Amino acid sequence: MRNRDMNNSFVTEETFITGKRGQKIAVKGYFPSDNGQKHPAVIFSHGFGGNYRWLEHHGKSVAERGIICFFLDFCGGGMESLSDGTMHEMTVMTEVSDLEDVFEYVSGRPEVEAGSIFLMGESQGGMVTACLASELKDKIRGAILWYPAFVIPDDSAKRIADGVSNFGGVDLSPDYDKVAVEIDIHEVMRGFDGPVLLIHGDKDGLVPIRYSEEADRTYADSELIVIPGAGHGFNARDAVFAIDRSVDFMIRHLKPRSRLFTLHINCFDSYEVKETGTGRTIRQVLFDGEAEGNVFNGRILPGGVDTQVVESSGEGTLSARYILEGKDADGSLCKMYIDNRGRLSENVTYPAIVSDSAAIEKLKNSPLVGYKESDDDGFRIVIYQC
Repeated sequence: MRNRDMNNSFVTEETFITGKRGQKIAVKGYFPSDNGQKHPAVIFSHGFGGNYRWLEHHGKSVAERGIICFFLDFCGGGMESLSDGTMHEMTVMTEVSDLEDVFEYVSGRPEVEAGSIFLMGESQGGMVTACLASELKDKIRGAILWYPAFVIPDDSAKRIADGVSNFGGVDLSPDYDKVAVEIDIHEVMRGFDGPVLLIHGDKDGLVPIRYSEEADRTYADSELIVIPGAGHGFNARDAVFAIDRSVDFMIRHLKPRSRLFTLHINCFDSYEVKETGTGRTIRQVLFDGEAEGNVFNGRILPGGVDTQVVESSGEGTLSARYILEGKDADGSLCKMYIDNRGRLSENVTYPAIVSDSAAIEKLKNSPLVGYKESDDDGFRIVIYQC
């Protein structure tokens, strides 16, 4: 059954599929609200003892940027799982099997763009994601791992040595630790050479960050983002940061489908203030310019401003907000608002668009990316639909 949110920005759907082990697996999807157009997709896996209700609040943020977000309950994955099975039957590899079943289901959905599926997981779900990525290889576009529990084989070996079969108050499957110690996590990492994003807090007491640091050294193509002060599981602010960076990562690694328009930017003034005590600089850059392309031609109205926040380390973010007026592809007069976000160290931006043109407004449900290039009189940003 499908449910549409009050603001008509996304649609949810809950279902059950039957996996290859004969058990029912609960799946929930968050879809962009655009009448069944094809989109990239991600499957987000929960951690030990959890369920998809722990994570599904992220579905809205993902769907509103044009990516379908699927969640699942692993069989026996948690005490409140909607799927079949009990925690006493679950192992890392039973969850890998469940995730593979969901991947096959998602791959067959008519709304999902072929070759544009990502896997994503937190904690044990991150390790499960890594294991399946190693098997699927180039069948997936990339993997996102939040505080992945690569510590599991070491913890299992210690429990076996101590004669313990309980974790977090849960009696484990007789096979849980036996299966886990047989997993060569470095072989798993070397088995996937696609792009990997690791996000980990430096105060994680359950899965020490050194496991993600080692993963970053082992994976062929990886990026590690460290969140200062974050533990195992992210609070509200850190979770928003993590999901934003995760969606940026996915959009950056999608293949652009069509070039929409080019923005020719002319910066003519700037103001800044340095924050006392932190060394952080807030800078506002004023600009104007023109746009030309297949879907829009026009000019940037007065008031365009790029707000840049530069940390004392030199790392910084940008958020350029402006309104353009001109004509859409049909030749109709229209206006368009753009909020273009990015990082100062990269030549990639992530625009969001609002317009009074029906043709342009459809783009708000698509993943968009901008690439910064040098121009004779400044620079240009080329906007693509992914």
